[in-house]
Amino acid sequence: MNLWPTSWSLWSSSSSSPKATLLPPPVAPAPIVNVVPTPDPQVSTDHRDPSFTPFQRTRKQLTMYFAGATFLLLSMSVARRSTRRRYLATVPKYYTPNTKASELNFNGGVDAFEALNIASLGVMSVGMMSVGASMYLLDVVNVDEMRRLFRSRYGLEGRKSEMDVEEELEEWVASVLARKEQKEKARGGN
Repeated sequence: MNLWPTSWSLWSSSSSSPKATLLPPPVAPAPIVNVVPTPDPQVSTDHRDPSFTPFQRTRKQLTMYFAGATFLLLSMSVARRSTRRRYLATVPKYYTPNTKASELNFNGGVDAFEALNIASLGVMSVGMMSVGASMYLLDVVNVDEMRRLFRSRYGLEGRKSEMDVEEELEEWVASVLARKEQKEKARGGN
């Protein structure tokens, strides 16, 4: 049975001749050309400082990560100890009668300061871990290498030097101060 839509009609004959299909002419394969990208002469592609050996680089990167993990464990233990101490302060002594309410001596300011310190320890330790992990993943040891890495990846065009930025900031501050002086003179004249 033919599966073409023309064979679905009731008036087509079952002994229809197969239609020839046209195939496109064979295409010659394109020649293989090795294209080698030329590096930009202004920007070097390697951001790594050659003064560090691979072992020193890895050690410096992972030191930050494992220091953060250690601080995280320490902050968790401090938080657990603090919570346990707070809970035990609410439990009455064994021979205390249940008719008398236990004396809870809590100071809101001190408790809030302690909670803020414990939370800050945890956040800082997680931050140290994330910085160490990103240093390892990006293969960066210090801030200079990070700067070179981002400049090599995103290019230098359109960037201003630090001196240009400082000069632009000075001009902006001077214009703001001049406008302020003009407003003060205008107020004093009225």
